[in-house]
Amino acid sequence: MRSIKRFVALATLFGFGFLARAAWATPVLDQDYTPTPNIQNAAFSGGSFRRAETFTVGIAGTLAEITVDTNSSNSSFTGVNILSTSGGTPTTTVLDVGTFDSTNAAGVSTFTVSLPVTVGEVLGIEPIGNNGTDWLQHSTYPQPYAGGSDFVLNPSIFGPDFTSTYAGDGFATYVDPPGSSSVPEPMSLAILASGVIGLTFARRKTREREFLPNE
Repeated sequence: MRSIKRFVALATLFGFGFLARAAWATPVLDQDYTPTPNIQNAAFSGGSFRRAETFTVGIAGTLAEITVDTNSSNSSFTGVNILSTSGGTPTTTVLDVGTFDSTNAAGVSTFTVSLPVTVGEVLGIEPIGNNGTDWLQHSTYPQPYAGGSDFVLNPSIFGPDFTSTYAGDGFATYVDPPGSSSVPEPMSLAILASGVIGLTFARRKTREREFLPNE
């Protein structure tokens, strides 16, 4: 009987500890842009052709997630490059490579990244994959969003550097603010504390019974 109660107390503690971790803060939306009023299709990076959307970081922390808008729920992305910029223009220097997670029914593709960022920093988002089956949702010229622009690199036409199209691609960025991944929320602490109290109470009861005289 005692062993069963100990097992229940331990299970409660570990279970609540797991819930506490799950309740920690999630990435928060930093920058986003939806092309309006006219939307057209644009090819993403593949082969020698490259396309990148720049954005200006508004929340310090760790860039954790990026979404891009496409015209298909069957996206053929393989990943995303986070590029450095010079004077607001993307360079070919890759700061981080994100992994492609999924594309929902609305054509929003999600990528997981992990890159420390600071407020005011300008970066480039370059989704990469196999073109031909789907396209990025792209605004018509000249409609860039505030804080960035769409750029293309096409060596056969524009040379070896990225060139602005003065338009914008649909996207969103999500940032983990400092400490959000290591500091649990108040409710999480309360849940974890209840598990510790339960385990302590169970051990105290066990000790009390050990000192009772045998009948």
